[in-house]
Amino acid sequence: LYRSAPSGVSPVVRLLCRVIKLAWLEGPQFQNVTERVGQFLQSSPLHWVLGLEIYTDLTTDMQPSIGPSMSRFRRTALSFRDTALPPIFTIGMQTLQQVATGQITIGDKTEERRLMKQVLRLCCNCLSFDFMGTIPDETSDEQSTVMVPHSWNMLRDEGIPKLFFDLFSRSCTAQWPECAQLCLQCLVLLAALRRSFFQKEEDRTKLLASMMQGTTGVLAAKMGLQDTQCYHELCRLLGKINATHQLNELCASEQFQVWIEQVYSFSMDSLRHWEVMPNSKHYLLGFWAAMVSPVILLQDKAPKALEAYIQQITLAYIESRLFMAEASADPNNTADWDDPLQDEVLRAEQLDVLSNLGRCRYQETAQEIL
Repeated sequence: LYRSAPSGVSPVVRLLCRVIKLAWLEGPQFQNVTERVGQFLQSSPLHWVLGLEIYTDLTTDMQPSIGPSMSRFRRTALSFRDTALPPIFTIGMQTLQQVATGQITIGDKTEERRLMKQVLRLCCNCLSFDFMGTIPDETSDEQSTVMVPHSWNMLRDEGIPKLFFDLFSRSCTAQWPECAQLCLQCLVLLAALRRSFFQKEEDRTKLLASMMQGTTGVLAAKMGLQDTQCYHELCRLLGKINATHQLNELCASEQFQVWIEQVYSFSMDSLRHWEVMPNSKHYLLGFWAAMVSPVILLQDKAPKALEAYIQQITLAYIESRLFMAEASADPNNTADWDDPLQDEVLRAEQLDVLSNLGRCRYQETAQEIL
């Protein structure tokens, strides 16, 4: 049934997960889900995928939410977080490592793709779990800080980002865009790990270096960027790396010079093609806008090229807005984007970004505009 009609299995899996959730607090006999599902992971690839799908749907359904029985479900979620979620995440990460190292080989590429997608979705669900039970705003795709438990030691390994970058490259080569997107989503969550999670600052520094090296490689090869969702997730990743680290931490990395050059080149190219994925570019603009204050504060201690980069980004952004205004005024234009001239909130956001960017080399930028 799972091979011929997978859509028929999914509702059964969701029903099973809901029953487990409702019965979770009734006793430990209803909490041995990892033992039961573990039997699927010791059978055929399709059984493996089915077991991973159960875990994926369970981690989704266990998220605390607003509604009836909210208090009970929050207690359920926190109990699940402490007992079942750690081994489930470990299983997901071990499966990814086995796929990456070739320990798991599946002759059928369709089944391999299905397995890869399912385990990546599972890891993404685990990392984005509401660990504190705060029920964050679901209208935003941003999670400010990932509050993983201190005991998830494997995430302190500097090889974890490389694992996801390698799988991203593999997915792009195999033309599995949905897998490539999930790899980048997991990397965004890794970049948002809380600072206090790292026992040593050295571990955090190594993770940053691995992130920089991976994104530099993606940008240099323009890997997967023809896919709009991968482009969007990469913009999010760059913005998250910058948001979770201070400028002096970024500059201290050996990768910084090559990395910032690639980010600058990517940002300029994106602004030249302003009509492509316009809603993703605010992550890039936020990246450069957030650097303005540290650059001004550090003065001579800041990298010399940063001021020039920020000024060029500012001018390119202004030019792109002029092109957008011209296109918006053209009655024959059929492009689909949110016109900031008609949207007060969007217009205010863009002017706010511009006011930050313009503080760097203010007089020179003003002269260029005039």
